Amino acid sequence: MRKPKPLPPGGVIGIVSPASPSDAEGLRSGMAVLEAYGFRPKLMPHALDRHGHAAGLDEDRAADFMAAYADPEIDLVWCARGGSASLRLWPHLDWSALAALPPKLVVGYSDITSLQIPLTQRAHIPAIHGQMVFELALRTPEPLLQWLLGLLQSSEPAGLVPAIASDTLVPGVTEGALCGGCLSLVRATLGTPYQIDATDKLLLMEDIGEKPWGIERDLVHLREAGVLETAAGFIVGEATDTDDTQTLPMRRIWADILEPYGKPTVLGFPFGHVAQNYALPLGCRARLDAGARSLTILESAVHNG
Repeated sequence: MRKPKPLPPGGVIGIVSPASPSDAEGLRSGMAVLEAYGFRPKLMPHALDRHGHAAGLDEDRAADFMAAYADPEIDLVWCARGGSASLRLWPHLDWSALAALPPKLVVGYSDITSLQIPLTQRAHIPAIHGQMVFELALRTPEPLLQWLLGLLQSSEPAGLVPAIASDTLVPGVTEGALCGGCLSLVRATLGTPYQIDATDKLLLMEDIGEKPWGIERDLVHLREAGVLETAAGFIVGEATDTDDTQTLPMRRIWADILEPYGKPTVLGFPFGHVAQNYALPLGCRARLDAGARSLTILESAVHNG
């Protein structure tokens, strides 16, 4: 991995909107949180655009992303929000240029999974699966924000995530780089040049608003594509806003697909679309102790010098 420098005190943060449109007031409230910590958020030109369900035209959103990444004054790229349409940027981003430019962390989750997978695999840059800008004032308690800032600013491994999963599906201990994110977006990479490679990695999976059979469909697709068998272990979050009263229980669906591999697996780990959303450094090594339901970050996302 090509690691960037830590986010410095007073650092400049480029705010981009690669997915759905943002509410201006909510976004500026999140920027005010960053300013309160001494950072200097820089709103990119099209960050408040609107084009249907997307935050502007594909070309404009991609141009903002490339400009923020290439700007030597910007230390870090932070996504305004998720939603949808990030994968529409795939053909509009210059992946060779991203791989050649000095590395920068990109912060986000949900739909931003579509960008973080190729960033880690094609540009070989760590990424932070963590809160979007609009959430910082709305639903990011101080301990979660401090944890996130630690990932951005410290060259020391973060160590034990101060929360545990709700359930052990398969006990055991394993290590690997963290990958994945929002399950439906992980699955959407299959058959594309941006397909996820989970080989010897800890595969993160969570989602929101998906029906139980949609989660099942995504898991089966990943299984039949050969992705699941290559992973070192599975860290499952929550299927938030999912009603399984008329279907198989969600635990049974996860178990039916993942348990046969016999790899360390936890359910209900606090990341993604939940109130206790712990940021995680994608592309960095971690240790999963499924029996203890714990995750330890073994590698920092930034270098020490």
